[in-house]
Amino acid sequence: AAAIGARADLASVLAAIRSGPVVNPDAAPSTALEALAVANKLALKASKAAAATARHRLLLGVEETAPLANLSSAVDAAFNLLEARGTLWDALARWYEFLAFLEGADVYIGELIGRAEDFERELAGAEAAVESLEGRPDTLEVEDVEGLLPGEASLGATLRERLNEWRRDQLNIERLMDPAMRLRHWKALIRGLNVLKRKRGDAPNTAVGATGVSGANTDGGARRGDG
Repeated sequence: AAAIGARADLASVLAAIRSGPVVNPDAAPSTALEALAVANKLALKASKAAAATARHRLLLGVEETAPLANLSSAVDAAFNLLEARGTLWDALARWYEFLAFLEGADVYIGELIGRAEDFERELAGAEAAVESLEGRPDTLEVEDVEGLLPGEASLGATLRERLNEWRRDQLNIERLMDPAMRLRHWKALIRGLNVLKRKRGDAPNTAVGATGVSGANTDGGARRGDG
């Protein structure tokens, strides 16, 4: 009975990890991390049930069966997957937070100056975390499925596309963060951008986001400025 309950809990854990906000590229990191926290509690419950079953069989002198061994492996796989997805969304949270900083930074008082290393660190962290999506969880015992689900593969492709766009523009962005940038440079840059925006029919704006340097939607997903 305990093993059956553990299987049911584990199935719920994997359903939560491999669907919903955890695989939604536009989800707020806080929402995805909350879903992972709930899944982690269920995983702990499943782990305790599996361990209790194993102890009971040991006390009775009954050898471990293949299904029970597979269940233990599936519990380990679920925890590994939880850790990987948690790392992913923690990194995305930091990246989106940095994008929000870029969006609201006051260029006139030099808030961007010297932040190139921060940009590289957070972007590299997000890229490394996305690589964790390449993992192939061994959860056949519970899910009867091998490898990534379509939602997980789509999440990886979308995030890579967004991060690659930032990587392609990295040199230009870092130039804007160069300590050599002076107020007169920013004024000339923003005047030129505002001219372009007026020609396009947009309202002039001196915010960093209007320069196309950065953008982050309020739901946590990264989006580029259109300047």
